Amino acid sequence: MSPSKAAPDDRSHPSAGTPAGSLASWPRPAAGARHGLTPEDPRLGAWRSFLEAHARLARRLDEELRAGHGISLAEYDALLQLARSPGRRLRMHELADRVILSRSGITRLVDRLEADGLVARTACSTDARGAEAVLTEAGLARLREAAKTHLAGIERYFLEIVPPDDLAVIERALGAVARRACPGALAPLAPSELATTGEATSGTETASELNATAEAAEGAEAAEGAEPVGTAETAAALRGPTCTTARRSAPRC
Repeated sequence: MSPSKAAPDDRSHPSAGTPAGSLASWPRPAAGARHGLTPEDPRLGAWRSFLEAHARLARRLDEELRAGHGISLAEYDALLQLARSPGRRLRMHELADRVILSRSGITRLVDRLEADGLVARTACSTDARGAEAVLTEAGLARLREAAKTHLAGIERYFLEIVPPDDLAVIERALGAVARRACPGALAPLAPSELATTGEATSGTETASELNATAEAAEGAEAAEGAEPVGTAETAAALRGPTCTTARRSAPRC
C-alpha cells in the first residue's frame, strides 16, 4: 500500500484563523518579491477618496437639480450635450456615447425628457433607420435655468474647496485616467475651442464662452445670433438642422 497522504495543514490556508474576506486573509508575498497591487497599498487612499468624492458630489448636484428644476443630473447632461451639438440634435447612439449610457438607458432618459417637452424625437432626414433627439425651446430654457444651480453647486462643493494650484494637476491626472480607460475617446471641446472651429457661418449661431457664474447664465449674447446656454461647459448650436455624423462621437467604452 502506498503511504497515506498527510492531511493539509489548515494553518497555511489564507482564510485559516481569520474572518472570511478580511485583509489579513490575503496571501502576502515574500519580502523583496515583485508583486501587484494589494489592498494594503497606501496609494489606494487616493482612489478611495476619488470614488467617494465623485459619488457624494454627483448625488448632491443631482438632488439640487431635481429639487430646483425637476431634472436629474443625467438629464441635465443630456440637455447640455444636445445644446452644444450642431442643430441642437444628436443621433440617439451618439447621445448615448456622450452621456456614457447604454442604448436602453438613453432611450428611457429621452422618453422622460420627451414627456416633459424638453426634447423631441425625430427621424433623421438622411437615414430613415436612425432617430435623433432634438432639444426644444423649452428644453433650452430649462437648461439655462438649471445651469445657474449646477454652476453654483460646482463652485460651492468643488472650486471653493480645491486650491487653485491643484486644479491643473487634477485635470491633467484625471484626463490621463479617462484616456487610459477609453483610448479612442475624444475629449469634449472647450468653449474657447468651439469658438475657433470655423464651423459658424453668417446667419448661424456662434459658440458662446460664458462665465461660470449664476449671473453669466443670463449674460448677453457673445456674438450676433448667439444664444448663451448658461454654463462655461455649454455652447449654442453651430448650424441649422442636419443629421449629425459620428465625427465628434467617442467610441463606447
